[in-house]
Amino acid sequence: MKKLTKKEERWNLLKDARDLSDYIGDDDISELIDHILRVLNNRALKDLGRKQGITKGSLRSSPKSYRFHDNPEEERFYNSIIDQFDHSSNSLITRVSYILYGTDDLMGNKAKQVAFEEEIQAFLLTIQWLGSPVGQSFLRSMGYEKTENNSDNTHL
Repeated sequence: MKKLTKKEERWNLLKDARDLSDYIGDDDISELIDHILRVLNNRALKDLGRKQGITKGSLRSSPKSYRFHDNPEEERFYNSIIDQFDHSSNSLITRVSYILYGTDDLMGNKAKQVAFEEEIQAFLLTIQWLGSPVGQSFLRSMGYEKTENNSDNTHL
């Protein structure tokens, strides 16, 4: 059995205290503990992003950006998903973690697990792939068709 760090022990104590306050019906204490857990989770996500070297700049360019010259739709798909996350590396880590692992509590405030850089890149490259000719063919087979907008942009 893995020995817990002091932070992990404190985290578990807070979760136990929240469960106990939920059991006895003290909503004020439950809300306070949930708030503390959210703050600690956000701090942990920021620290993890720094440790992994995930920055806005590192996520801004795809490791397969060489494909953009021949496949501009891939670039549009990749940039679109990055733009959806407000250019915040912490926001991207948080949201991809939620998508990949779901939430750990009833309030949906904490991902069950934090996504690692490799998982985030795989997620982003999957979105980029949807813009490729093969990805576009896959989307068409699922019933999605590209339509022309009044502007020069194309949309699914």
